[in-house]
Amino acid sequence: MNSHIRNMMAQMESWEAATEFAIPEADWAEYLVRKRSDDLYIACLASVFDALRLANDEAQSSELAALAQTLLIYSRSTAARYLRGVEKNLNNVYAAALYYLAGFPATAMLIVKNLASALELTIEEAFLYGFLERRLKNDRPVEHMLANILGVDASLNLEPLCEIFREKISSGLMDDPRKFIASKLSLACIQRFKSTNVWDALREYSSRYAFELWRPFLNNENSYPLWELLPSQLTAIRTGILSDNDEPFSLQMPTSAGKTALCELLIYHEVKARNKQVLFLVPFRALAAEILHGMSQRLKNAGIRIIATYGGNIPTRSETDTLDNVDVLIVTPEKFVALAQVLPDLESRFQTVICDEGHLIDDEGRGLQYELLLTKLRGTPSNPRKIVFISAILPNVNEIHSWLGGNPGRMARSTYRPVETDYAFLTQEDNNSWWLDVNPIYERPRSYYLRRFLVKDEFRYVNPVTGHQKLISGWKNYTSLACAAALKARRSGAVALFTTSRGMHGVSGLAQRLIAMCETGVLVASQNAPMPSEEVTELQEFIGFLFGQEYLLTRLLVFRIGFHHGMLPQEVRRVMEEYIQNGVINILICTTTLAEGVNLPIRTLVMHTVRRYDPINQAWSYLHNRTIKNIIGRVGRAGKETRGRVIFINDTERSQLNKVLRNQEMEPAQGALYQLIKAINDYVAENNVSLSNDFFDQVHDPKFLSMIDNIDFTLLDLIPTETPQYEINRHIDELLEGTLAQRYCVTAELRTCLQTLFRIRAMALQETVHRDAWPVLRKSGVSPRFWKFVIESDILEHDLWTSLENPIDDVWLEEVIVKLLDFSAIDVNVSPDILLRFVRGWMSGATYSELAIQCGYTVDEVLEILCNQVGYRLQNYVAKLCQLAMERYGENVISEVARNWSSLLQYGLGSMQQLDIFEQGVTDRLAAWGVFRFLLLNNISFRGTELLSYIAGNGAVLRGAIENDGRVPKMSFNRLFNELHV
Repeated sequence: MNSHIRNMMAQMESWEAATEFAIPEADWAEYLVRKRSDDLYIACLASVFDALRLANDEAQSSELAALAQTLLIYSRSTAARYLRGVEKNLNNVYAAALYYLAGFPATAMLIVKNLASALELTIEEAFLYGFLERRLKNDRPVEHMLANILGVDASLNLEPLCEIFREKISSGLMDDPRKFIASKLSLACIQRFKSTNVWDALREYSSRYAFELWRPFLNNENSYPLWELLPSQLTAIRTGILSDNDEPFSLQMPTSAGKTALCELLIYHEVKARNKQVLFLVPFRALAAEILHGMSQRLKNAGIRIIATYGGNIPTRSETDTLDNVDVLIVTPEKFVALAQVLPDLESRFQTVICDEGHLIDDEGRGLQYELLLTKLRGTPSNPRKIVFISAILPNVNEIHSWLGGNPGRMARSTYRPVETDYAFLTQEDNNSWWLDVNPIYERPRSYYLRRFLVKDEFRYVNPVTGHQKLISGWKNYTSLACAAALKARRSGAVALFTTSRGMHGVSGLAQRLIAMCETGVLVASQNAPMPSEEVTELQEFIGFLFGQEYLLTRLLVFRIGFHHGMLPQEVRRVMEEYIQNGVINILICTTTLAEGVNLPIRTLVMHTVRRYDPINQAWSYLHNRTIKNIIGRVGRAGKETRGRVIFINDTERSQLNKVLRNQEMEPAQGALYQLIKAINDYVAENNVSLSNDFFDQVHDPKFLSMIDNIDFTLLDLIPTETPQYEINRHIDELLEGTLAQRYCVTAELRTCLQTLFRIRAMALQETVHRDAWPVLRKSGVSPRFWKFVIESDILEHDLWTSLENPIDDVWLEEVIVKLLDFSAIDVNVSPDILLRFVRGWMSGATYSELAIQCGYTVDEVLEILCNQVGYRLQNYVAKLCQLAMERYGENVISEVARNWSSLLQYGLGSMQQLDIFEQGVTDRLAAWGVFRFLLLNNISFRGTELLSYIAGNGAVLRGAIENDGRVPKMSFNRLFNELHV
């Protein structure tokens, strides 16, 4: 492609972006391409055939993608309304075909999906359209021919179809340009399909392939047709992920590059072809829920039994019963450990383990348990285990792969992304305007400038008192610029506005600035936010009831803007995710919690900053490069958006961001255990102290103590009870030899520190817990330190353990819960009186705003206490205490309320009937309380299946009662009856 066409394409891209961002037409003077748009269109069509002749696959893909993007401007963009002379539906088909040939089949399918039903196409164009949409019509001979080819148990013989289109190309070349173009593109698509179709890949690379075995999965009428594989998926399959080999397999592929579909193929292969059960480990509860939702339907339709269990850390009876018949278990590491304590044979059931988001093995909070679990699950030569380790961003996947016991031939790497993303830096042009430097690391046409993206006058509003125009305060700071960019970008799709903290430097500051801009009318021409819909009103009612009408999130929702961070309750985060997915809100302010594995249909990501403020050191520091890469990889979801865009607001961060965009200086994952050992070794050296158990007894940092507890429990779990004293160090050395830390502790000093740490903790274990009690600790998941505290405090001696009926019984709260606060690792930093006020209110159905009033706190302070201290730390140790109580008294002797008290606390429930409802799939706390009030009013005491049968049989009466319950918002009402199927 010559430079003149490239320059015109770049100018077209820039002009299209100007219309998308509502840049005034007066600033379009430089877009001369508008006067020659017909010439550019013809030149692009001609260039398609030159690109198809390129021998280099990478060069061909690049040119076809650029041409596809330009063609799409003519029919599917904000600029299209200014262009004439193009049959838009037909042009969409052409653009889709080019995207398909460039290696972006999901984008191609999205473009042709839902085209006008009155589309007037020739036979050849109709075939191309049906092929790209994956919907073939049997009343058209050529489409019927392909359908027959795809439906038989034989190697796909596509040559007869190719020959038909070769003849059509010849005849079209003589007298019919449309026939020629469609036939040429159809032939190219079929030839590409030869090498990417799923049938031939499975036939050649999967073990025990049989057409009838795979038919229920591939020809699933209730899911989109799975015809072909993406380059990243083909790489994994050709490397042997579907082989019979029970050895580790590692996979590095970018976010949104087809991991879900690949895992579906792997799961179906393992379950149906190899008769294996699959353990799917994910580090976050939200990710477990998303994976279940994203992949389960096709697999369930094909007869695969899947469950996800991730809430709390005490297995419910229904969970343990369900596991007996499961094919796939999606679970977090901490929940799997809890399940394995109750079901000793659980680990041995799973010979195939998928480890998602594997880079989080050195996450400060979750990494150590993830790493130690993988250490335990690693296979041995005599008992191999197929561990599939997946990460999008690790530069040292090969080292992790080697640690897991894999050989180099079973590691697949891919850089393919199914949606192209543009990266733009906001740069000050003069004192009054900013421009976007788009894709500066690429050449034209991908690289271009968008001038006057933001101008000073856009930050003016009319003062209602004086009637004069006034600039909004702080209009030039990065917070204002980020908000302005988000408001402009939402015209073309969902926007995530990323920041690194929750406070005024982050979410709160951005939220307040967006409210000010929207209320005063700043950038009103760019906001494209229609009047709130009924769904927005319902969402605002729900959030307002939970948090109060003056809460920041409630006020934001009026403008179809929300936020999402780690201190929001899980159900509210889930709602935010749902509502940006369905377009009810179109800007979502977020932190790293939204980037940790959750895929959303984000068109534009605005990066407020990639630095985090440390109030202790009063300094800013960059996020890890790999974290930034993971965040920006979330934009532009395949099948949801044709293209993604990232806008970096702070131009002073450009040098660091350029390293990320060029994949430079990516931090390796060395494991949380190594990080712990290094920190301990550095401290010991700097302070000239000896490493001893007395040293650990003086530490009061809960995070550090939690890591030590994980090490203690690992020792407890792996050292057999009957091991003689003189054999324990040998067991420890064997354990350490299998850790990732052993590989990174390259100095004698670090290796000694690692060995010493484990040996002195083993000594503490033996001194603290008698050997007879080791099985009890293993089953209950209790650390020796907590065991010692429980024994010394006599907290299990109270008779309420066997008689408790009221979960907020005063004596229970004072004699058990308050006493538990003396355990240092809980680290609840409110007084016992305030804590009990929280617990009583929470377990009596109070909302967050009501708790704030009752306790004299702000809503955000209530959330921090409930989500972090009460709902995580306290709940975690109450769960462990309940396990010990069951071991002491017996599961059938201990009070049912006492046994389930931690779950009641976690969900904010006050009765076992409510918990029954929750365990049957109801997720809304407000609705569960509404049902309970109905049952109480009608003196209904049914439990379990009887309760569910009663609800099902009295659905109309219950619906009327809940609808008139003033404490159940409409959104909670709708969710309740959807989940109950009543």
